[in-house]
Amino acid sequence: MLMGSSGTRCIVHPFQKPSYGMPTLPIEEALNAILTWMTLDQPGGVIYAPPRIGKTSAIRIIVPLLEREYDHRVPVYTFQCPAEAFPTKNVFLQRFLTDIGHFLSTKGRANIKEERLIEFIALAAQEHEADRVVLIVDDAQWLTERTYHWLMDIHNRLDRRAVQLTTLLFGQPELLGARAAYIELKQYQIVGRFMQRIHAFRGIRDIQDVEAVFRVMDDSEEHANVEGATVTQAHVPAAYAAGWRLRTHASRVWDRFRHYYGLGDGKRGRLQVGMGAFMPFCRELLNQLSFLDTDDLQLPQDLVDALVEATYLDVN
Repeated sequence: MLMGSSGTRCIVHPFQKPSYGMPTLPIEEALNAILTWMTLDQPGGVIYAPPRIGKTSAIRIIVPLLEREYDHRVPVYTFQCPAEAFPTKNVFLQRFLTDIGHFLSTKGRANIKEERLIEFIALAAQEHEADRVVLIVDDAQWLTERTYHWLMDIHNRLDRRAVQLTTLLFGQPELLGARAAYIELKQYQIVGRFMQRIHAFRGIRDIQDVEAVFRVMDDSEEHANVEGATVTQAHVPAAYAAGWRLRTHASRVWDRFRHYYGLGDGKRGRLQVGMGAFMPFCRELLNQLSFLDTDDLQLPQDLVDALVEATYLDVN
């Protein structure tokens, strides 16, 4: 029942952009873990999950929530770790400076770039009247022992400036293997600074998770467009005005995901639905429903079935 792209109408809501972030219960759990670590002054932790579960999207959502939690008084930076190893400390520091927004990231030798980096972060902490900064490393499974030692230098130098660096490593389960290896090698300085705490980030795994996402789409004023319409309202305004809500169909949607992914049947071993599948499903579901918008809108089962199959991702 899928319509072609030529049938797409203009929907005035940023939800249709793939980069748009939607809060979920797993993201709330990860945020709460981070806040607990920071309350207890933990220097770092690991947040891991298989690919396509939604870690990078979660970072986009967690950063502003974390900033808001601390009333924008704690600087939060993100650093994207590339798959290839950093050949030199100079290249590492250049990438670091670029990712945190320094306008002068390419000039100078490694020692000059390190001074520039330390001064930039320390000054930001001072301007925010903060005694800590947060560094979120995405794809942290690509960090090497040498890279950790470079990060340790930065951590120690900031500590001497009375600035605590809290490092959050987002990555794949290989991070747990690296942590175990560093413990075996007695590299406790790495584990203690960057891997002291562990949180398993998850995808959608039950109907409560689906309902939570759908409820935000239906009701959240925070996710309304410039005209004040919620996600659901912007896509099916006639149905919405008549009382239609996406969350009332959560059970049907979850049943189809559970059946197609084999969740809990012991056959294919699926444990969860990644956000890399679930959010494209939601975007296209609402896009398709926008063509059917009436005050007596029905959710076609064949549409749900087709979209679950079309967005299927084998992530675990």
